[in-house]
Amino acid sequence: MIAVAPCCGWINYHLVQKLLNGGNNIAGIGFPKTEKEELLYDFFGRNDHFHGFTSMEEAEENNGSAITTLIVVGCSSQIDEGKIQPVDRNIFIKVDDGDWHSERWSIIDVPLLFGEWMPRDETGIYFRNKHIPFDTAEFKENAIYIGDFAEVVAGLLEGETSWRRKRAIPDSSLEEGDNENIIKMKAKKTIEARLKELDEHYRNYQELY
Repeated sequence: MIAVAPCCGWINYHLVQKLLNGGNNIAGIGFPKTEKEELLYDFFGRNDHFHGFTSMEEAEENNGSAITTLIVVGCSSQIDEGKIQPVDRNIFIKVDDGDWHSERWSIIDVPLLFGEWMPRDETGIYFRNKHIPFDTAEFKENAIYIGDFAEVVAGLLEGETSWRRKRAIPDSSLEEGDNENIIKMKAKKTIEARLKELDEHYRNYQELY
């Protein structure tokens, strides 16, 4: 079984949905704290393959299957403060800046992600406490759709995790680097097409964004 901690939040939601759609059994750690998180939790909370727990300790005590993989989505302080104890296979989807590392964790540095339920307003996205307008070069050159990112993460889970760090960048990026550490992601749709869909989603559910 795969544990995702926490399971609420917009990035976490897309990842859990992708893993559930792949037939995985998921132990979701933590419960919603906002109306938006309650809505997202309800989407997968009714899935027979999803099981919600308040903590890893509760999941390990009451779950019928052993938790062999742990995915943490968040900031390095969550792990530094000992809030999350690792299991056999540990993947940290790191949303904050900094060069945090650990021998027990395989780290995926989060790129500029966008998608349904992202923190946004009419003109742009909020990423790492910064507002980035959709019409800027910074967004157009670096943004990756959350669904494409979740698919890559799910694919990494199917392989070995002897790698220590991965970083996703758009396929169009001119950046060069260690090919073993960098994942160049090919978008399934253009950013313009995605934003058109996302603007409609935002209009329909704006009060929850």
